[in-house]
This record gives sequence, C-alpha cells and structure tokens, in this order.
Amino acid sequence: SAQPWAQERRSQPEAAAPIKAIAAAGEEAEAAEEEASGVEVSRALTLQGAQQTLAILRGVKLIENRAWKIPCGWYALHSGAKMISEERAERLRQVWPDAPEESSLPHSAIVGLFYVQEHLSPEECRSDYVWARGPICHIISKAIEFTSPVPCRGDKGLWSLSDAQRQEIKAQLDSNATLRRFDLSPAR
Repeated sequence: SAQPWAQERRSQPEAAAPIKAIAAAGEEAEAAEEEASGVEVSRALTLQGAQQTLAILRGVKLIENRAWKIPCGWYALHSGAKMISEERAERLRQVWPDAPEESSLPHSAIVGLFYVQEHLSPEECRSDYVWARGPICHIISKAIEFTSPVPCRGDKGLWSLSDAQRQEIKAQLDSNATLRRFDLSPAR
C-alpha cells in the first residue's frame, strides 16, 4: 500500500551524534530541492530491501556498489520483493538508527529515481564511509522520491521500463515531484 510510504516520507532521517556528516547531508538535501519535471528515465535497478531504497532517496546512502559499471545518468529505483539482508540492515542502523521498519515500506515497486554521477573505487572514497565497499562505487548525487510507489516486478541488472511504467513515472514527475541534490562530502 502507498499510504505507509507517504507517512514515512514525511519523517526525515535523524542521525545519531557520531554521524553528523550524514545529518548535514540530509539538511543539504532539503535546502537543494528543485523541480523534477523534464527528467527522463528508461531503465531501472532493483535493490533488496526497502530501507536501502529509502536511504538512497533521502541521501543517507550515497553509494551503490556493483561489480559492474552502471553508466552515469538517471534510473528508476525499484524496491525488490525480498526484505533487507541482516548484513545490510546492520550497516543501515549504524548511520540511520531511526530508519522506518522494513516491513512498513513498499516492496515490489518503483519508489523513485536516482542519478549516478560518477564511479569511484573504494580507495577513492572516504575510508570511514560505511557503504564504500565496491568493487565499483556508484556515487549518487541526486534523487526523486515518489509520493506513490509504482507496483511492478523487478529484474536483475539494469532492466527496461515498459511504456506504461514510464507513463506512470512521468505523471509523478509532472505532479509536484521534488528533485533533491545531495552533499557528497560524507562519501568522498
């Protein structure tokens, strides 16, 4: 259901005291909001765990790790059917202890868009950044969180959006969607 997502969207991440850089990134994201119309996307990436997708959309998770290179550009972000793994959940709790419960967030749905700005190796990232694992660190510089998730099946790798999915995404972008730019200093 879209309602828990809308409720969670209103509450912003609160960082623990030692994670001041992450809190600053969230505050920067709020200050750097702009209109999202005109963004176009044709492919999507599915992630395990809705907490991870929300962390990306809110600027808490600024790196997506892959063994293969995702070309720079915009992608739809799909929250897969599987719940977050315990290893990933532990990493998330380190930097976002007040994250919404995994079970309260949408699964099997496109929940927003994200922008891959550049690729770094873990050695080029900040050594204390919990998500700089690689082998390729995809730096996420901006995102758009949808008010209503678009239910659908995901796939492995980058997968093509259907015409119907692209129309639903465009409708959300045209109806007050907000693009957030992130402060990347916590990650690099």
